[in-house]
This record gives sequence, structure tokens and C-alpha cells, in this order.
Amino acid sequence: MGLVGLDFQTGLPRQTFGMSLLSDGIDFTIFAMALFAIPEAIRNLALGRGAKDEIQSFGEDKWMTKQDWQRSAGPWARGSVVGFIIGILPGVGPSLASFMSYIMEKRISKRKDEFGHGAIEGVAGPEAANNAGVGGAMIPLFSLGIPGSATTALLLFVFTMYGLQPGPLIFRDETGLIWTIIASMYIGNIALIILNLPLVGVFVKLLKMPKEILFSSILVLVVIGAYAIEFSLFGLMMLGIFGVIGYLMEKGGIPLAPAILALVLVPLLEDNFRRMLQISGGSFAPLVTRPVSLSIIILMVLGIVGPIIFRWWVSRRKLLADVTVS
Repeated sequence: MGLVGLDFQTGLPRQTFGMSLLSDGIDFTIFAMALFAIPEAIRNLALGRGAKDEIQSFGEDKWMTKQDWQRSAGPWARGSVVGFIIGILPGVGPSLASFMSYIMEKRISKRKDEFGHGAIEGVAGPEAANNAGVGGAMIPLFSLGIPGSATTALLLFVFTMYGLQPGPLIFRDETGLIWTIIASMYIGNIALIILNLPLVGVFVKLLKMPKEILFSSILVLVVIGAYAIEFSLFGLMMLGIFGVIGYLMEKGGIPLAPAILALVLVPLLEDNFRRMLQISGGSFAPLVTRPVSLSIIILMVLGIVGPIIFRWWVSRRKLLADVTVS
């Protein structure tokens, strides 16, 4: 889908199926809304009127006690380190950091039985990891032009839309923009504290809203937003098609975030790949003769093949152990 539209070198349409409306390619905003909003809304609406989720009350005191501060200090520190490191890894994103932090806190905690029942370590660590992962994901985006998550992919799309190319030179050419973004992250955290603490009661009450009303409203807003982009019914058709595809992907256990990353990265990958072929005279030799590119290719192959071999090795050891026991 990242190759749909006019060829950037020849100007000829490709994969448009004769529809001129696809000449500009797949709209990123419609694609992102379709994959993230539509499947979630359909999944929750398909559940119907079941048992209501039980919302645990936190009592009248909404502030952390001295014991809460003491129990949260360690998870905050460990979660920040784990989140930042995982956030740096291209294509991983901060979501994995939250799960990793939760697993780590549960393993090292002396109160394992409280996890899943309101242990503050299970909240402090993952939240710190998630926030640190957002900052870490900016590093591959600004230095290499590779988004680390769906959010940074959206930011990369905005950069390219305004003619900015993330990479090492952006620190020299757009110094003011980079430092403005860094400063905005500090300001955003302060704004979150100011908003979240007084309004935490309101946010909790939103959870009591019936899912039928909440997700129906989300669908209405998404449809209005998709139509407002180009004021075209074709955009609504694309929203519905990709929304159904996203729902089927979610049902099949296929993650949605890589699809967003691919839509952003594929045009950049094709552009640089074809430029490399033009410079080398159509030869693929530079991919394997240059140390940097060869190392990246080896890491890519190991990243794809390695987990498959590891799962086969684990299943084989388990099978041999079962045979030995029997």
C-alpha cells in the first residue's frame, strides 16, 4: 500500500487500478484511524451488553501516602531505564517497555500475590517505562529517520509532509525545531500533572459510561474526521475497507502497529533503494560489500530466523524431555 500512487521518478500511476483518486496514494490519516479506531470499536460493540466492568474505588484520599512513595521509587527508576533502552530500539515502541517492566517488577517483588490486585509497583514501573520509551523512541527517529512506534511514525509523516528529512543533518539544519520538540516534552509532562491530578475523578467516571455509547461516539467522530480530510465519499470507503481489514488482522493475532510503520517507511525505503541502484549502475554488490550494510542485513536475517530456530529448539528439547520421562 505504500507503493500506491504516482511513481516518484517516472510520474506514472501504479497499483491504482485505474482510479485517479488513488494517484496521491493511501492517505496516512485515514489509514491510521481505520486500523486503530475501527477494529477496537467493532470488537467492543460485538461483545454486546454483557457484565459491566467492576471499577475499584480508591477511597476519598486520592493522594499517595508515604508508603506508596517508598514502594514506587524503585519501580520508577527501573522502569525509566528499561523503557528508555527499549524505546531506542527501532520499530519496538514503548508498549513493549510497559510489559517488560511489569514482568520484571513482578519477578523481583516480595509481594507477588498483590500483583493483579492493585499492587502499586505494577502501575508505577510500567507507567515510568511507557513514558521513558516515548523519549527513547525519538532517538532513532531524529538520528536515523526510523520511527520506533506508531506515534513516531505519525511524526515522521508530518516531517516529510513539510519537506523535512529526519536524520543526522536535521540537528544542523533545524536546530530550533529539534530543541522546541525536546522542550515541549518537558512542558507536556508538567501539563499532564496539572490536568490529571484534579481531574482523576472525572476520568474514572468515564469508565462507567456504557460501551455502546462510548464506542458508537468514537465511530461517528472517526467518520466525520475521515470525511473532513478531503470531503469525499471515497475516503469513507477507504476507512471502511481498512477498518474491516484491521479487525480481521486483530482477530488473527496480527499486530497493527507494523502496518502503520510500513506505510511510512516503504516510500522512503524505495526512494533510497532506487537511488543506490542508480549510483551503483544497477548492481546489488554495495549491499554486501560495504561493512555497515552487510552488518545490517545479517542482523535483519538473524532477527527473522533467530526466533524461529529458538522456538524449534525449545519445542525439540521439550519433546525429548517428555520422551525421556515416559
